Amino acid sequence: MLLEYYQNSRGDCEVLDFIDNLPDENYKTAIAKQLNFLAKHGYQLLQKTKKLEKIGNNLYELKCHYGKTLFRILFGIVSGRAYIVVIFQKKRQKIDKHSINLANKRIKEKINV
Repeated sequence: MLLEYYQNSRGDCEVLDFIDNLPDENYKTAIAKQLNFLAKHGYQLLQKTKKLEKIGNNLYELKCHYGKTLFRILFGIVSGRAYIVVIFQKKRQKIDKHSINLANKRIKEKINV
């Protein structure tokens, strides 16, 4: 499965910038491992491993961690590709509505292009 990353109007890729700015290389490695698995095997296999959860109509949550530090990647499926739109460090039990709304907005923008 091909991966595509959201770019804002300036052409910045906020997801990759977030990953690049992480202070620990182990965090980057853990995230890269999950993204590589998604690219190689697709999202259906990840759902069976509990590393991925469908949280909306076309919105998925990919779970990554290193030790006790948790990260979440939100993406949708657009034209057969995983469109990666939001990443954050998880600090609460539930995903905040702002992140979900932002992810849905970015996916809809991509579909309507």
